[in-house]
Amino acid sequence: MPRLILGLRPCDLRAANVLDRIFEQPPRDRHYLGRRRATLIAVLNCTKPDDGCLCTQFGSGPEAKDEYDLLITEIGPGYLVEAGSPAGILLLSDNPEFFHDATDAHLAEKSDLMKKASEQIKLHSDISLQKMKDRIKRADWESLEKECFNCGGCTFVCPVCHCFNILDLGIPDGERVRCRDTCILSGFSRLAGGANPRKSPGERMKNWYLDKFEYTPQKTGLAGCVGCGRCQKVCMAEIDRWKLEAVK
Repeated sequence: MPRLILGLRPCDLRAANVLDRIFEQPPRDRHYLGRRRATLIAVLNCTKPDDGCLCTQFGSGPEAKDEYDLLITEIGPGYLVEAGSPAGILLLSDNPEFFHDATDAHLAEKSDLMKKASEQIKLHSDISLQKMKDRIKRADWESLEKECFNCGGCTFVCPVCHCFNILDLGIPDGERVRCRDTCILSGFSRLAGGANPRKSPGERMKNWYLDKFEYTPQKTGLAGCVGCGRCQKVCMAEIDRWKLEAVK
């Protein structure tokens, strides 16, 4: 079923790019890829980034840099819409009553807005892929696990996290469904015999970080974090996600 995702943020677009690379690897996930091919993405540039945004650290915003079908930027009383694919061009050309040609002034306004948005996002010289790897090695996971509530909220708001479980419903005449899961929860890594290779919350938290900053970059060439800052916002324990420290 064809679909249009309207208003996706640039950081989420980068996350989709990461997921594309993950699910394209053998064995290819035909269910994901089939839906992905049938999906048009209209990205909305961030002209007013949030205080917790760190997208510039990972090159994922505030202006979309990955492939898109339509790119929307809020300017003045309206929107500047740019096509980035043949499907995007067709979408604009088939609906001329909603658009008129952009001028150089519109493009200049967009450029100015994006420059100001980038300047609003504070660059942190102590945040990088390598520095996060170093922090993972030095982190006191036993102390951090005592602070973490193991709620899994950080994974459910992350646009890159993609852990899932398989459920068979209505056996024997039902259906097999895929549902969201998280490596933060103890049941995710528990084996059929009851053994669990990651028994402690600290081990599971460490695995989550390794996936973001080591495993995913190895698989895709891109970080498993897009700097959206959502994990930091929802963390009830207020763990500093970048310094790997808990608030005392």
